[in-house]
Amino acid sequence: MADIINNIVGGRYYILELVGRGGSAIVYKARDIHNGGIYALKKYITSDPANRKRLLEGMERELEVLKNCTHPVLPKIFDLIKIEDAFFLVMEYIPENQFPLTPGIGGDNNPVAQVEHLLNHFQLFQHAGVCLVALLGFHLTGD
Repeated sequence: MADIINNIVGGRYYILELVGRGGSAIVYKARDIHNGGIYALKKYITSDPANRKRLLEGMERELEVLKNCTHPVLPKIFDLIKIEDAFFLVMEYIPENQFPLTPGIGGDNNPVAQVEHLLNHFQLFQHAGVCLVALLGFHLTGD
């Protein structure tokens, strides 16, 4: 699965282009061949087999929590695809020029204030997610 552009992932998502790449994931723009919808597929990167298992378990738990979360600055999460040793998170695709901005925060024409506002929301959500995972872990282990 080195170059997946112009291929179908999960029997459903035709990969159109690379959107971005980071240290732990690669994001692709994809078209659903069943309904024509456009989605973002986030492919997680890991080379350690032991780490893959932990990553998948954590992703499955996170997916169940995130599927039910809604917020204007968060893309909707739809599914998790497992193929061989690759894991893809299927998310709402938000074009770069349509990223949701919050009116009235730093003025509608102040992108720096908008980004700072969005980062604050993301950090809050990230902390809430960590707390939820910790609570779930305590619940499952009986601690």
